Amino acid sequence: PLIPPLLEEIKDAPAYKKETQNSIIRYYEHHRSQEETLAQLRKLSEIDFMDNYAREKIIKILLNMSKRSEALNRLCEIATLNPYNTNIPLRRAKIYANRYQFHKAIEVCNQAETICPENYEILSSLGLLYRRIGNYEKFEGFVNKALKIKPDYTWLRKYAEFVSPKKEA
Repeated sequence: PLIPPLLEEIKDAPAYKKETQNSIIRYYEHHRSQEETLAQLRKLSEIDFMDNYAREKIIKILLNMSKRSEALNRLCEIATLNPYNTNIPLRRAKIYANRYQFHKAIEVCNQAETICPENYEILSSLGLLYRRIGNYEKFEGFVNKALKIKPDYTWLRKYAEFVSPKKEA
């Protein structure tokens, strides 16, 4: 009973300590208030812009709230800070693909491939995206590249076998 009034009192005060801000965030997360959690996470990112936890949580909440454009903008900001983190373009590509913007998703993955050409996740994503737009030749090419790098990627191997035309003996 005492905690909510206390939180109301301190949540808008300038937060000087990350620990205090994290406690407020945990409270709102626990009580399922996405709007308040988001507001407090934004405050935390102002205190410490390099806080990966806050940035990741902000994106997760924005996606949960179907604010995909804002999440994409945040991911672009993060990508400029950490251009070698391949998870960022993969997440961006997934958002674009979920919006049926396959060419934009392919563009993002192609940029990521120039940075990290040996990443099997990027290569397999490119293959799957090319299949979605009907380019089966590129689908097979990227899938084969990905499987050459990670031969034990069982799901991708089985998927490629399933969707490939059967060859008659």
